Amino acid sequence: LNLFKKPMESENHWTSINTNGIDSFIYPGSTERPPLNTTNLRLYDHPLCPFAERARLALSLRNIEYQRAYVDGNDKPEFFVESGGTVPILEKLDGSIINESHEIINYALQEGNGEELVEEDETVREQQKKLADSLFDGYFKLFFKSFVDPIEEEVDALMEKFQKFEDLLGSNVEGNKFFNNSSKFTMVDLLLQGTVQRSYDAFKHELIPFTNFDESKYPAIGEYLINVRSIKKISDVLTPIVPGINHFSNIKRSKQMMKLPYPIDHTPIKDSQSLKKLYILNGSTAKPRTNETHIRFYGHPLCPFAERALLAFKAKGIEHQFVGIDLTTKNKWHLDVNGGLIPFLEFQNGEFVIESLGVADWVQDFTQDGVDLYPGDESNKSKIKESVQSLFTSAIELIIAPFREGDGVKFFTKSFYDLNEELEKSSTGYFLNQEHETMADLMTFPFVHRAFLLKETSFKEKYNNALDFTKIQKIQAWYITLAEKYPD
Repeated sequence: LNLFKKPMESENHWTSINTNGIDSFIYPGSTERPPLNTTNLRLYDHPLCPFAERARLALSLRNIEYQRAYVDGNDKPEFFVESGGTVPILEKLDGSIINESHEIINYALQEGNGEELVEEDETVREQQKKLADSLFDGYFKLFFKSFVDPIEEEVDALMEKFQKFEDLLGSNVEGNKFFNNSSKFTMVDLLLQGTVQRSYDAFKHELIPFTNFDESKYPAIGEYLINVRSIKKISDVLTPIVPGINHFSNIKRSKQMMKLPYPIDHTPIKDSQSLKKLYILNGSTAKPRTNETHIRFYGHPLCPFAERALLAFKAKGIEHQFVGIDLTTKNKWHLDVNGGLIPFLEFQNGEFVIESLGVADWVQDFTQDGVDLYPGDESNKSKIKESVQSLFTSAIELIIAPFREGDGVKFFTKSFYDLNEELEKSSTGYFLNQEHETMADLMTFPFVHRAFLLKETSFKEKYNNALDFTKIQKIQAWYITLAEKYPD
């Protein structure tokens, strides 16, 4: 009975477990700064930001322990905005901050004692800098521009720049796996690998048009990316590939380049783009990437309102992906869509239809196949729509009244008798004397279904004592007919 439970408002609930040490925590969008971490540095971070990724790499490779605090780019805390408003931000034990990725890298070079990312030889160091600058200069901006608003000529220019990565890595002597013909991961790689990985993924998954991308033409880049992720210290802090692709897809649809929501979507692409059922956990689970192949239905197996819409899908024979949502603590993105209610539909273009009747009406209009849920002329359609509303008044009492104190049982039995009386007016066994089930039947069935299930619960004794089963024979026969037609 948590279907209508309101989620708790985000508050500051910091504990010694999540404010100290190196365990990650999620910042909930409050306005107050969490208590300082008195044990380790704290990095305000987002897994998908390439600049934050650089900072993580530098700190990890230089053996500097730090705590990650994830910030939702759609709901930034006030103190975070005042501190710069973009990730990464490094907070020291005394509360002072460093808020640019290159400054955090410099801090890591000075204070850490791990991998030597910069060569001691000044000439080589200058050579590394020039190489990184020449490769990165203008690339990232062109990449995002081509991604959000692709123009064929600009995409061609982008691919020419990407080819330079392949040429450089392909010219390495045998055994040297990294940029600048190096045998080890250096500052050049730290600055470039995130851009190369994101580009490769975007091209491979056709998120940028006009590329005619063939990964077999970029063997050196493919091998390079595998080599980078084979280093544990690096792979532990790199952005996972799947959520990155999912986020790129969402950016492309919304054209919101810099929005970095949290949490991020880890749903495998083969699952999110299929008919496979998905289940979303409560509280801090990302919305799965929009299914660009199939209509998606969000609901809960126990919700009668969701079942109403699912019955309409079944009647019309429409394929769809079902996504089950835990409603005990609702996710922020779900609240943003429709206030945290179910059911709702998501189309392949990312648009939504909300509310069970709205979903069911859309289903009827979508196809002429299957059962005609509003048969006849406009007059009959209007009559069915009016009946859906009037029947609902009785049907909803079947699942609410049993749990009321006092007159609950009386309302429960009256609702059963009222529905039975409506069916007694029909010679066909369906509401409104229709030849087959219509929207009036399907929108009422889930509530009757749950009412009959009550006899298998602790309500059994009240149920049997309260109901005169001779007065609900029509509704029982109707129920059995529909249950056999829609067994799933």
